[in-house]
Formats: sequence, structure tokens, C-alpha cells
Amino acid sequence: MKDKNFIEEKVKEILGEGELFLVEVKVSKNNNIQVFIDGDDGVKIQDCIDLSRQLEECLDRESEDFELSVLSFGLEEPLKMQRQYVKNIGRSLQVEDEQGSFTGTLISANEESFTIELKKKGKKNIENENQKTYNYKEIKSAKVVISFK
Repeated sequence: MKDKNFIEEKVKEILGEGELFLVEVKVSKNNNIQVFIDGDDGVKIQDCIDLSRQLEECLDRESEDFELSVLSFGLEEPLKMQRQYVKNIGRSLQVEDEQGSFTGTLISANEESFTIELKKKGKKNIENENQKTYNYKEIKSAKVVISFK
């Protein structure tokens, strides 16, 4: 089985400090390797193709056969790293914690926490706004709410 840590390091090395970044690497028992990337300005198909070609050059098919897929991080997936929160500031986010599920606009994110602005309907259907700050470790998941307005 291919070494997940080796693959992660190679991907980080190839991507460098640019706008693309590694989100996750999955390696199955039968060497099906999935590399998920994201970008500050999104990910193009060509980005996945280029990374796949460069990464394949670093892996040795002679020693062990494998299947390699380089994928863009899906919109429907929960956010996994702080950089994804930063890139989604201004978008609607659904956050699930021990107390339930909350939706609001992501207004800030730093290394320890992020803040959303909640909108709740109060008395006489007047919208009240308040903010809620979450530590990344406190939540179960956070997903971008897709809107087609």
C-alpha cells in the first residue's frame, strides 16, 4: 500500500505556496489514491490534470500498482481546514454543533475560530441579527450553503 504521508508531502511540494492547496489524501487497501485539492479562486480541470501528471512521476508503478485520482474538493463536502473558511467569507454557511444546526453568513475566520452572522425571526417576524463564534474543534461540521439566486 502506498504511503499516505509521502503522497501528502509530494502534493504540498508540487503545489508550493500558490493558490491551490491540499485538503485531503485517501489511500485504500488496494492502492486507490484520491487527492482532494482546493484553491483560493477555485480549481480548474486542468489544475487536476497537471497535478496528477506531476504526482504520478513521483510514484513508482514498478514496485506497486495504483490508481490515482486528483479531484477538486466538492461544494457539498464539510469544510476541513482554516484556509477553506477564509476563502468562503461572505458566503452562507450551515454549522452543526452539539446544540443543533445554525445557518448564517461567514463574516470572519482566523487560525482558531470563525464567526457567522445569524438571522433569526423574532417577535412580529422582525429579523434579528447576532453573531456566533465557533472554535473549529467545537463543531461537528460546517458546509457552504449553495444558492442559485
